[in-house]
Amino acid sequence: MLSRRFVNAHLRYGTKPLMAFLRDQRKLRWTAGLYAKTMFPASRDMSFAPDRLVSGSGSVDILWCSMQAASAKKVILYLHGGGFTLGDEISHGAMVARIAGEVGQRAAMVDYRLAPEHPYPAAIDDAQYAYEGLLERGYAGEDIILMGDSAGGGLVFTLLQRLQRLGLAKPLACVAISPWGDLSMSGASFSENIASDIMLPIGWITRGRNAYVGDHDPKNSDLSPIFGTFDAPPPSFLVVAKDELLASDSYALRDMLCDAGGEVDFHEEENLPHVWTFYHGKFAPADQTIRQIGDFAKRHV
Repeated sequence: MLSRRFVNAHLRYGTKPLMAFLRDQRKLRWTAGLYAKTMFPASRDMSFAPDRLVSGSGSVDILWCSMQAASAKKVILYLHGGGFTLGDEISHGAMVARIAGEVGQRAAMVDYRLAPEHPYPAAIDDAQYAYEGLLERGYAGEDIILMGDSAGGGLVFTLLQRLQRLGLAKPLACVAISPWGDLSMSGASFSENIASDIMLPIGWITRGRNAYVGDHDPKNSDLSPIFGTFDAPPPSFLVVAKDELLASDSYALRDMLCDAGGEVDFHEEENLPHVWTFYHGKFAPADQTIRQIGDFAKRHV
């Protein structure tokens, strides 16, 4: 097992400066892909299968991620992070499969279109197409767990608000790891945690925001769910490190969900990097958080 000191130092003095330095999107994606292949390989008990979900609104590619003995009764719809500009099966596949294995269900990870090539509303539109596509496949809303990390964690709640407006069935539950729910970056942690955030440089997250938002108002609730409303939301699990740039977003989402009558299982950790669950199998806090996600999901499944 890796120590907390090693993981944090590796990210603070290696990954964070590199993300701040690499401004060319192609170079950053290549570098991130190489890092993920090295650090986050899939294990032999994980299974992956590409597919495409189609609905009346549109279609989107997905990757089925699972581990042995997965049930098909329920399904996780997973929206990966990456600041709306990064993320794919190489970076997230193993983590999503590991979480799916803990829950005991399959996960459909959405290969949504990325900025800057595909700015807003591409990502949230693709998330909607995936959800509707699962409904077309015969899943009911109560069969679907919405889940995501970072930018994808924000998309979980943006999608939930869209489903409300469209009058579509609500999901069974929502899970968000270090969600990015405020693209206006107006929360206190965006200024107070610039130095304390172990992994994310403020310049990189700002560039990602600008690439996705473009000329739109970042306080539009279809971009930032903290500026929207929830109506009797399903049970939600939120986990964040208090040292993160995005900490304020989790606090705001927690309060909004509770105020709307939702049940929120909220976990705040300390001295951990953004989306530390990437390091499952080699970092004890990652395994602990994934077990907590599994326990939460199984209570509602």
